[in-house]
Amino acid sequence: MVTTLAAQFFLEWLFSKVPWFYNYASVPTISLPPMQLFGLDINEDPVVRYYFVILLVFALTWVARNLVESPIGRNWIAVRDMNTAARVIGIKVNDYKILAFTVGGFFLGIAGAMWAFLFLGTASMQSFDLTRSFQILFIIIIGGMSTIRGNFIGAAFILLMPVVITVIVSSIFGDSVDQGLLSNMDKVIFGSLIILLLIKEPEGFDKIIRNLATKLKQPATGSK
Repeated sequence: MVTTLAAQFFLEWLFSKVPWFYNYASVPTISLPPMQLFGLDINEDPVVRYYFVILLVFALTWVARNLVESPIGRNWIAVRDMNTAARVIGIKVNDYKILAFTVGGFFLGIAGAMWAFLFLGTASMQSFDLTRSFQILFIIIIGGMSTIRGNFIGAAFILLMPVVITVIVSSIFGDSVDQGLLSNMDKVIFGSLIILLLIKEPEGFDKIIRNLATKLKQPATGSK
């Protein structure tokens, strides 16, 4: 993580100082080539674009789930839980770390392409700034690093929490609340929540939900 953040700082500096790498700051509008989904144009209809992304997410989730449940995924879990034990049983720890980084880069590359092509319509240094990197990190920490489901939980929380805060504050104080104050409130809540999760529950909301579901099932199991 530290290495990728350092690379991001370096690349932003490189693109700003050496315009040749950045096509002399010329950022044309980009779009996908003519594509159709069930006879509908992806480029023209935002609803079709939305369903295209949903289908792509389902496909990538299926691939990730099968990969995690494969021997490669089980070796990744062993390396994650304890490097030394994994090395003792014959797992090539460094090779699997590099493979995990490569696969993660593949998934993030697809996400970045969809972000640029389907959402922004252009690409620049500001499209993938440090804030976006931290947002992805927060999704992992808040949702949970142990399951694929945690990524969806973290992403939903990151997107919905600012909306919930805005609705609650607006319903109490009206529309006179400063938007900058709401933005700072989001940051305070996210920061406090991340610190709390890292201390109390490193596996995030996914583990909390699983523990809650287990506790709810116990009375029903005991009454039988």
